[in-house]
Amino acid sequence: MTDQIFAVMAQIIRSTFVACVDTRADVRQAVEISDALLAAPVLAVAFAGLDSADAIAAVRRRHGSNLVAGAWDVADGDAAERLIAAGASFVISPTCDGEVLQLCARHDVLAIPTVISAADLRFALRFHAPICRVPVQEIIAGDVFAGTADRDRPQLLAAGWTTDDDLAIAARAGAALAEMTAALQPQADVIRRVRRLRQIWDDARLTSLECSR
Repeated sequence: MTDQIFAVMAQIIRSTFVACVDTRADVRQAVEISDALLAAPVLAVAFAGLDSADAIAAVRRRHGSNLVAGAWDVADGDAAERLIAAGASFVISPTCDGEVLQLCARHDVLAIPTVISAADLRFALRFHAPICRVPVQEIIAGDVFAGTADRDRPQLLAAGWTTDDDLAIAARAGAALAEMTAALQPQADVIRRVRRLRQIWDDARLTSLECSR
C-alpha cells in the first residue's frame, strides 16, 4: 500500500462515515452539503451522478485535504478514469470490477469494491483492496469471509443499512465504518443527524468490546 492510499484510508476510517451524495441537484448544492458534513464532522464524501466530477473538483478546491472527496457508484473503467482525473481520492464501485481496481492501482487511488461473496473478496484481495464495501446482511451472515484468514480481511464499509438497528448490528459485527446518504438540509440538522448516528455506532462498538472480554 502506498503512502497516499494509506493516508486516504486512514482519514476515511477516522471519519466513521462516508457520506454519499447524488449530484443530480447541482454542484453548488453539493458544495453546500460538503460544508455541513465537515462541520458535523464527516471527513469523507463520495459523489455520484452526472455532475460528480465537477462536484469533486469544487469540493477539493474549497476544503482541500480537510474533507477527502471521492466517487460513489462507479460502475466501469471509463467512469473511474474520468472521476480520477477530476481529483477523486477514492472510488467506490457497486461490484468487484477488475477494470476499476486496475485503474485505481495504476493511478495510486484507493479503490473500495463491493463484495457479496467469498469469491468477490478473494478477487478484491488480489488487488490488495484495504477496504471493501459489504452489505450489512452479508456482514451478519459471514459467508463472504469463508476461506479468508482473519489477518487477511480488509476493513469493512457497511452498506445497505436502513434502520438504526441495522447500523448498530454492522458496528457490532466488526465493520470499520458505514455509508450514509446525505442531502441538502440545514447545517444544524446535518450535525444532529451525524452525531446521533455516531452515538449509535460508538455505543454498539463499546457493547461489542465489553461482550468480548
